[in-house]
Amino acid sequence: MIGSLAPLTPLARAVALAAAAAVLVLAYAGLVDPLIGKFVADRAQREATVERLARYERLLKEAPAIEAQLRAAKGQRVSGLFIEAPSETTASALVQERLKTMVAESGAIATSFFSLPVERRGDHRAIPLRIVFTADTRSLQRVLYAVETATPALVIDKMFVHARTGRTAESPRPLDVELQVVGFMRAF
Repeated sequence: MIGSLAPLTPLARAVALAAAAAVLVLAYAGLVDPLIGKFVADRAQREATVERLARYERLLKEAPAIEAQLRAAKGQRVSGLFIEAPSETTASALVQERLKTMVAESGAIATSFFSLPVERRGDHRAIPLRIVFTADTRSLQRVLYAVETATPALVIDKMFVHARTGRTAESPRPLDVELQVVGFMRAF
């Protein structure tokens, strides 16, 4: 008979079901799974955006208070950071005396001081000094700590440390140290 179908054998039926299942799996993998993945990624991005928006809204509510604090801070003079002296020469002498005291209190021995030219840096002047001293590691650490925590603020601009030549094991100060320290003064 033409046009009539013969009943399928069990093997043909199994192959047809396997082919239909393969088509369904491929359709899922090609269409449904990417859509689900995109949905999950979009949802996570939406949640992150909502969280960021809430944080920005909190900051926006706090903005007037923060601006008021900033205006108040700008109005106040920063104390303890700048050297208060009538001239650059006086400021240099003050820094030199302060460094001399720091080195002596640490147990190191200062050998020389050099005043360097003052530099204008925006709204302040940098007052640099170079100090040379001998120290052991403990006294060097004390000097560095004293300089970095000093009031008015001092900054170590350059540092050279050399082991002393011809030193003996019993040498009390085995290091030669050269520091360039900078203090700051307001430009009037």
